Amino acid sequence: TLTAGARVFRNTLHVTDSADGVFAGGPSHVDRALEESSTTPKFVLSYKLNPEVMFYAQAAKGYRIGQTGLAPPVDPVSGLPVPSVYGPDSLWNYEGGMKSTLAGDRLTLNVAAYYIDWTDIQLQNRSAAGFVYIVNAGKARSQGVEIEAKLRPTDHVELGTALSFNSTRLQSVAPGVIATVTDQLPGAAKFTAASYVEFHFTQSFADLAYLRLDHQYAGKAYSDLNNSTALTFGDYNTF
Repeated sequence: TLTAGARVFRNTLHVTDSADGVFAGGPSHVDRALEESSTTPKFVLSYKLNPEVMFYAQAAKGYRIGQTGLAPPVDPVSGLPVPSVYGPDSLWNYEGGMKSTLAGDRLTLNVAAYYIDWTDIQLQNRSAAGFVYIVNAGKARSQGVEIEAKLRPTDHVELGTALSFNSTRLQSVAPGVIATVTDQLPGAAKFTAASYVEFHFTQSFADLAYLRLDHQYAGKAYSDLNNSTALTFGDYNTF
């Protein structure tokens, strides 16, 4: 089965912004206008080996519009200009995998591998005075594998797991952005996992009485793009 489609965007934005006060860096008045367009195609090819196993390949483009920020044009602490407009970002996602339901519906196994090229990344930044603004940070590449499995060895027991292996790093840095090529993107952990075991007191899985144990592992991730100074979070288990 071959599926193909596309979305066409045209966006027009006009903003008038007036501000004053000590924390706004004094009086300012800005008129901004943005106009942009994009086309995002998608292609999916799938092949059913049999009623239980399906292979697929996909290529799709993603797109986000540009915008204007609300921060003052000049940071009152550092005296440096704060970007007031940021452009669109886009990416191409290439993915292939398998979806299957085996052993008389007792085993579900899904596997996917992906490769993403991300251009003009929109990322949140913060000025010296604490004003939040968005900047186009550069280019990044993401690649990884996701595995999902669910097994019912008996009518009373179900086990499941979902694993994600991910590498998401900057390939280039836009001028003025404080970051380094190969920095890991914010919030993108290299490895995450979620598993569970569930026991039902009756053979019917529609019954509401059951016991369940869940486990989640969140891998280490960074709070900001500049990994050398960013806070880290994650690297913990939850039961």
